[in-house]
Amino acid sequence: MKPLQIALAARAVVQTITSKEPEVVSRCERQDPNWKVMVEVIETKARIDDNDLLASYEVEIDQHGELVGYERVRRYKRAQGVLTA
Repeated sequence: MKPLQIALAARAVVQTITSKEPEVVSRCERQDPNWKVMVEVIETKARIDDNDLLASYEVEIDQHGELVGYERVRRYKRAQGVLTA
């Protein structure tokens, strides 16, 4: 499968697991033989966008687009932003 197909599969998995609409795929990388994908989700919508509570889910997808595993690795307020390297 191609990276775009893997990213879409990961979004669908996170939406099914959390019942929330994924906001963005922030990472998609091949780690033979599987793929690691980071998906950001708004867990709690606030009146002021900066106060939205978001979560980062790391999803592992196999080469056929099937879920291998997942983990919520971070929760944060939108105003905190995402750390960059």
